[in-house]
Amino acid sequence: MSGLVAVIAAPHARAVQRAEISDLVDGYLRLRPSASPAAPLGDDRARAVSFNPTSAPLGHTPSWVAIAGLAHPSRPWTRSHAQELEDSDGQFAVVSYDAGCDEVLVANDPMGMRALFVAEKADRLYVSTSAVVLARHLRCGASRLGLQEFLLSGYQFGSRTHWDLVRRLEPATSLIVSPTSIDQRTYWRPAVDRKITVLSLEEASQHSIEVATKTIQEGLSGSHHWADLTGGYDSRLLCLLLEAAGLDFATNTRSTADSMDADVAEDIAREKGWEWFDNSLPSDWPLVLPDWLDTALVWGDSHLEVLQLARVLFAHERLTLRRPGPLLSAGGGEHFQYYGWQSEFLNAGRSNRFDMHRWIDMIALKPTDATVLKGSPRTAVREDFAARLAAWIEPYADALNTTQLELMYAYKSVGHFGAYRSADGCFLEAQLPFYFKPVFTTAISVDHRHRNGHKLMRHMINVLDPQVARLRTTRGGPALPWRPWRWHQYLPYYKVVARKAVDKVSERAFGSPLSRPRTSFAWEQAAHGAVLAQLRNAGAVDWRQMRIGSLLDRNRFEALLTRSLLPDFSQGAMLGRIITAEMALRVTETSIV
Repeated sequence: MSGLVAVIAAPHARAVQRAEISDLVDGYLRLRPSASPAAPLGDDRARAVSFNPTSAPLGHTPSWVAIAGLAHPSRPWTRSHAQELEDSDGQFAVVSYDAGCDEVLVANDPMGMRALFVAEKADRLYVSTSAVVLARHLRCGASRLGLQEFLLSGYQFGSRTHWDLVRRLEPATSLIVSPTSIDQRTYWRPAVDRKITVLSLEEASQHSIEVATKTIQEGLSGSHHWADLTGGYDSRLLCLLLEAAGLDFATNTRSTADSMDADVAEDIAREKGWEWFDNSLPSDWPLVLPDWLDTALVWGDSHLEVLQLARVLFAHERLTLRRPGPLLSAGGGEHFQYYGWQSEFLNAGRSNRFDMHRWIDMIALKPTDATVLKGSPRTAVREDFAARLAAWIEPYADALNTTQLELMYAYKSVGHFGAYRSADGCFLEAQLPFYFKPVFTTAISVDHRHRNGHKLMRHMINVLDPQVARLRTTRGGPALPWRPWRWHQYLPYYKVVARKAVDKVSERAFGSPLSRPRTSFAWEQAAHGAVLAQLRNAGAVDWRQMRIGSLLDRNRFEALLTRSLLPDFSQGAMLGRIITAEMALRVTETSIV
């Protein structure tokens, strides 16, 4: 149940009273009642409370540090807190006081995958790992554009939240509050290692394995871990790297609409002799789901669609009941392949120029039926995405377009992998090893040509275990390196690649894919009915009482609710986003300004 809150006095401001931090803690516990607060830290300059056991004074000095999440190397901070931060890795949030320089430090991890939110009001800097807690505590006005971005994309990235006053810290950001100023810094930026770029495919494969296993050994050794395992490339590679690093772990596979994921994962686990847990949902999930909505909302900070997140949190609770331990996710494995720059087609790696809006349409803001939204907000959202993404990669303007685009993908992913990583704190700690600094740096430094067509990943998997490489993948065919005499084995893979290309182009042109069949759970309609029945009792789906009603077309919204109970309903994501946004404003008692 990790998390933290803090109240910090602005320069030249009045002292922070104990009651101020107590009120914020009470607000946190009101929304996350199962959290267990540690003893308060700090004094008149800043006061903090952590909801995990890593917070403590540092020896007999007035210095202290509160950390949420997992930072490594895991040890007490003994040097300048700014120095300690620059040497840390993992996914974490920190608030600390360094008596040596009389400074308060507020910071997140190098890739920004552990959410940390701040808000400035009335000579105070309020800090929390929960945006919902800050929004409710400060009664912030909701952001129209922020809500529209969530409704269209299903996530928030960068500093954007649903509330104008509350912002998420950008990756590798530190706020240093001295008695006279507040200084914001970016303490780390990814950089391409040119020594890696010139390696051959075989050399790059071996080097990537060595870096990943060493980083895992240094950062993840210790207690038993859970690892997600699916039928694709990313989780298969991660689990093989965990094994090569000697880590103690067991695998699990959550329910997906495509049963092939679990089938392939079970084949891999059986081949390797790994413990495997089929983490499927119970048959009565439609009856269970309504009881999970509030938990999903507050732990997902309303930045993840609650109908889907509820399934994930339910699965994570089952893991902790089966055997406690941190969870390792393969999020970020995309950087060992071509996903981030696929929008450039044949232009990838040929220049430093790219089509920003095409990337947004294919990767960041995929086509969706938004007719239920009033005022056609897609243009405004698209332009805001473009402006913020361009600002983020401006320091890399001279780099190849493949490098720029995958850095954009990592930045966007704070709203996906980072949001899930933060929500995981409800039941367990989670880590994203592919987003550890050495691993990520290695991935983006390998020549992009080696990563096309999953070439690098195929070679790494084959080096780690040729038998596992021979097993099928949900992407089509085995994970073996391409060889002319095995050409027929790769036909399913290239068929899937071609189909996805057609789908992406047709989605952009017509608003829906031409060839991709819709997959769904058999229980979806029953679940929608159970959820809507509960929400109707609270007026949460009555357009006349809805706080986000001004963003919706009434007739189309009511038609959406009716269609959601039909077998061919295809807008479950939009339904979930609307429910999430409405619940967010209700629980925080805020309105659109």
